[in-house]
Amino acid sequence: MTDTSKVNKFHGTQGPFIIKPSPRVDKTFDIVGKTLEERYHVKHLTDTNTGSTLGYSHYDLYMDTDGKRVSSYTAYIKNRSKRKRNNLYILKNSEAVRILMKDHETPDKVHGHWCGGMEDRNNIVHNTGDSNSNSNSVNSETNYNSVEQTPESNYNVNKTRSAVDTIVEEKLRVSTVEIRIGNLTAGKLFHPKVTKEIILSAGTINTPKILMNSGIGPTAPLLKKNIRLVKRLPVGENYWDHVHFQGLLFRTNDGMTEDETRYGGGAGILMSLLDDPARPNVEYQVNKFSKGTPVKQIITDLNNPAVEAQLNTTLAKYSVVRITPALVRPKSRGRVILGEYPTTDYPLIQGEYLKDPEDMFVMVDAILKIEQLQNVPEFKKNGFDPIILNYSPSCNSSLHTHNPSLYWACALTHLASSNWHPMGTCSLGQVVDDSFLVNSFDNLRVADASVIPVMSGHPNAAVALIAEYVADQLKAKYNSASGTISRVAVIMIVTIMTKLFK
Repeated sequence: MTDTSKVNKFHGTQGPFIIKPSPRVDKTFDIVGKTLEERYHVKHLTDTNTGSTLGYSHYDLYMDTDGKRVSSYTAYIKNRSKRKRNNLYILKNSEAVRILMKDHETPDKVHGHWCGGMEDRNNIVHNTGDSNSNSNSVNSETNYNSVEQTPESNYNVNKTRSAVDTIVEEKLRVSTVEIRIGNLTAGKLFHPKVTKEIILSAGTINTPKILMNSGIGPTAPLLKKNIRLVKRLPVGENYWDHVHFQGLLFRTNDGMTEDETRYGGGAGILMSLLDDPARPNVEYQVNKFSKGTPVKQIITDLNNPAVEAQLNTTLAKYSVVRITPALVRPKSRGRVILGEYPTTDYPLIQGEYLKDPEDMFVMVDAILKIEQLQNVPEFKKNGFDPIILNYSPSCNSSLHTHNPSLYWACALTHLASSNWHPMGTCSLGQVVDDSFLVNSFDNLRVADASVIPVMSGHPNAAVALIAEYVADQLKAKYNSASGTISRVAVIMIVTIMTKLFK
């Protein structure tokens, strides 16, 4: 933390991440904050790290003294790369495909385990199952607990029972990593041996992909892909995100400049729309954009040309303020599943955003609470005028006039999207233990956002903390006389394990 007024027991000054307050060059954020204070008694927070999180505050940013963003890469690798290390090797232009168990003697033909590469497509029998298998088999909890629930037509029952018999309770060990260097069709596979541990840090989407391709995951979906089951775990389940909505917009006519938009920072607001003020369930982000700003910078996931044309007309004359509600404690849960060709295709994300009715209710209520601010004198005095977009013939300004709640629920189906905070697909407890070891394994860990089962805050700092914790455990377990860790195999590129690199 670079702001000396905030340095206390909640902030450090020696870590690799540099955090500083955002620049404040525009009054918009103070206007919104004062209006919330007047209308909903939301207090102003000078420091969001003190344990009191209900209120509004300007952002603190990961930013260095030159105004450049600080990432995990720049904090832990780039800025520390000048000194030599004998315990870190980064393999570029490569991809971890899967992990092989200790009893696998021939990595390319592992007990009937289909590699699923591009070169194998003509030599395999791919069982597609019934027409509903893509959604129902993954969603049904019974598929994880009893393979008898899966239709026999999908795969041989005797083969299934044989595979289930391979599930053992003693600790398993991984021995080899399969890595592809180069492109998918002509890449070279090689299999380095593991001397100590593997740390998966491929992220919420790719970590479950690697585990499932390794035979670690839910029973039915893996067997449908002809993947030998090694350990039955709900890998890929419990996917969730801080779903947000970028369509809550106000126009202003204050002539804000492009530079003010670029460097004006933003403000964050945390509110509880339920009965527990200590656990906020909605976050609002306030941003302002000058006239002439490209629409895709305001609504990043917009794929509606008619809506884009409406906003372009507005931006030709006005600045736009976007107040973005995000659901930070959603009840809806989705999943990540393997693609048609598991090792070469991207995994499929079934987000199931706002599927739980309470999530939709909270988001609509969050939008209505902000919309009601247009009647507060502070908003009127500063010329905030709501922009009501026509998403479709049935989801338009006329519907908003007659039934605002129904209009916003409809708008959410058009524009609610990921806040790029996906978590939970290898959740703590269900998939990994409190040492972040995969359950039933003694040398396979996960250290990324996939282990987080639920969290209101943004995951960046939490993921760094998880990595630091795992690094401390590795140092304690494998510490050599020289004080360094030697030869720990790491899957993918681990960019946030500071103590592993010392």
